[in-house]
Amino acid sequence: MEINRSGSQPSGTGPATSCANRGSHEPIVPRSSRTTRFTATALSLLLGPAGTASAEPQGMTVTRSGSQPSNKGSDQYFTGSVRVDPLFQPKAPSRVSGAYVSFEPGARSAWHTHPLGQTLIVTAGTGWVQEWNGEKQEIRPGDVVWTPPGVKHWHGATATSGMTHIAIQESLDGKNVEWMEKVSDEQYGKTASAPGPSALPSVAPRLGDVGAVSPALEGYTQRVLLGDLWKRPGLSPRDRSIVTLAALVARSQTVELPFYLNLALDNGLRPAELSEIITHLAFYSGWANAMAAAAVAKDVFAGRTIGSDQLPPASGPRLPLDEAAEAQRAARVAEDFGQVAPGVVQYTTDLLFRDLWLRPALAPRDRSLATVSALVATGQVAQITFHLNRAMDNGLTKTEASETLAQLAFYAGWPNVFSALPVVKSVLEKRPGAPPPANRGSIMRLKLTVGGKVATATLVDSATARDFVSLMPMTLTMDDLFKREKFGHLPRALSGDGEGARTYEVGDVVYWPPGPDVAVFYRHDGQRIPAPGITVLARIDSGVEAFSAPGPLRVTIERLE
Repeated sequence: MEINRSGSQPSGTGPATSCANRGSHEPIVPRSSRTTRFTATALSLLLGPAGTASAEPQGMTVTRSGSQPSNKGSDQYFTGSVRVDPLFQPKAPSRVSGAYVSFEPGARSAWHTHPLGQTLIVTAGTGWVQEWNGEKQEIRPGDVVWTPPGVKHWHGATATSGMTHIAIQESLDGKNVEWMEKVSDEQYGKTASAPGPSALPSVAPRLGDVGAVSPALEGYTQRVLLGDLWKRPGLSPRDRSIVTLAALVARSQTVELPFYLNLALDNGLRPAELSEIITHLAFYSGWANAMAAAAVAKDVFAGRTIGSDQLPPASGPRLPLDEAAEAQRAARVAEDFGQVAPGVVQYTTDLLFRDLWLRPALAPRDRSLATVSALVATGQVAQITFHLNRAMDNGLTKTEASETLAQLAFYAGWPNVFSALPVVKSVLEKRPGAPPPANRGSIMRLKLTVGGKVATATLVDSATARDFVSLMPMTLTMDDLFKREKFGHLPRALSGDGEGARTYEVGDVVYWPPGPDVAVFYRHDGQRIPAPGITVLARIDSGVEAFSAPGPLRVTIERLE
């Protein structure tokens, strides 16, 4: 099998340009290709034998986004929670089909083969693939995996990060997959090799050293830190890595950095994002701390063959700036401190808010999360109000803010967190969050009847939500998915507007593109939503617990007059 690592092949300019200045018989071979031979593969996206390619009249076919319902991965062929979104079925004379598959952390396929091979394209998260009698390999967004015909393999998410991919395969005599036995916990748990010569570091040897000095500390680390804290819902492993790295860099605790940098990469942070976090923290925790972190990260990147092509450039396009909001901030700071430290005020405007915060390699929400974490970790309480509000404006939820403090209690100490708690409490209490009163004329309320129980919700003001209302009243069968949501198929896809959200709150009623699915979240598992995200339609005010009942539910959704 082969993995083409993301960015390992140069872009082209089309056949005419690519062949320029070449002899007519000279093969065109990408000079910098880093195609790696390995024994691992992609998951078959279909849950059973493929149907025979249908014979249809000649002509172009457009399958609209959201026109095909999502499916839950069969327990017969998968371990853990898996979601399948079909993309296309074979149409004669073609035998090719494809789909999106999303794995929750720990989920994977059974062992299987494909009669004519398969191509896998990773779109989000971090995953593992393994060929029979071969090493388990790590795959990341942009990686392309080719599995030859008849090769026995499995693949899925890592233990700490979800993973989504597209898989494309051909059928032979109406069949595109041969399912075999499930992957055992022992097979799944074996150490994976990263895309490079060295394996990931393990915390176990250091824990042995700690146990020789403090058995109690070793026990707390195993049982509480690694066994509980990192698995808590409310904050994804990826976000916990941002929080932890920000605390370590801000406090110049470089001994632990190699392990946590590798863990961050395993949890789905891209090298460009790690690079940008270190750059960002130079301004918020001091240049020397960032320089020390960069020296450690250099060795980690080298060990995983991360090159400069995967890092953000020093200059380039910037994100759009909210000129009105920035003008207000700059005027307020200039009025308060312009006479005291004009240089600081000028650098704050020119460097921080008109340059650093607009660098596109790290999302504003993630910059805010790193900033707040560094401030709490170093006891900079006076700055928390501004930056926590900015973080929540950028998409951080109250649940995530709360779990950030829990993470920092272990990595920055209880005193720093308790010093920050009154400020955080004040910010959260003043944030808009409670649903508007039901009697406001512009607010639409919904009634969701689940068996003999009733939940009420407040509609979000958006074109997609209004399109959702146009289908009411409706009665849906809603199945359980990932033990966090109930989802059902709408009569048709909804109109879309805006970028999909990657986070959610308990009680959110959402639309899942591309399938025509609506879902109600009744539990938070700490995971971020994979691309392309979700659209929040409404938020349940009361009665969300009705959706936690086991098994499928019949749900009637209508306007509450």
